[in-house]
Amino acid sequence: MVVHKIKGFSIAFSVLYVMLAVADLAVTISWYVDGVDTGASKMDYQGVLALLISLGVILGAAGMMGCIASLKEALWAAILSTLVVFLTACCFGVIAGYLGTQLIAREAVLRTEMTRELALYAETNDTRLFWDDMHRTYNCCGIDKPEDWLQMSRFQHIPTSCLDQIQNHGHISYQPGCYFESLRKARKAAVSGAATSAVMALILMVGFVFNVIFCLMLKRTRNKHL
Repeated sequence: MVVHKIKGFSIAFSVLYVMLAVADLAVTISWYVDGVDTGASKMDYQGVLALLISLGVILGAAGMMGCIASLKEALWAAILSTLVVFLTACCFGVIAGYLGTQLIAREAVLRTEMTRELALYAETNDTRLFWDDMHRTYNCCGIDKPEDWLQMSRFQHIPTSCLDQIQNHGHISYQPGCYFESLRKARKAAVSGAATSAVMALILMVGFVFNVIFCLMLKRTRNKHL
């Protein structure tokens, strides 16, 4: 009776693996194709998304193999499926940690770059184009606030591209800083990816435990028949 219950759990988790794989592929492929809008390109996460797509394919195959192995009580197929699930769970865990740490590192680098470029606004044409384009693209002004141009820049004026955004019928309507706005989609992509990968890793590890128990019981049952 216990063996049948564990077998049922093993089958259920194998089916769940396939469902998770389909969900992973659907979301990740959409992010990969539309990387600019999701912020994946800005954070250089295209390689990570490609890896997540590969893991989705592997997980789906492992789920189908595990389901067949559980139904037919095939020991070695069940062991192989269990091993693949464990390795996939580890990969999802590593990706979750990588996305989190890379986001923190990228935020620090971006703030440093913005501070340097803001100070040089009046000195190089490339810097002016960089800031003017950012102001118009993200409807923002300065790093954290418009006053940054008066406090941190040698320019000592608010650029025209910024004034176009913040003047409203003679009154200044303060727009958010470009630091936060330019990272909004990238931060959302990174946080969503890290959270999803962490949840996937947790679910797979729980399923891995049931798969191991099933393999041990299946092995013990076979030994009794020898």
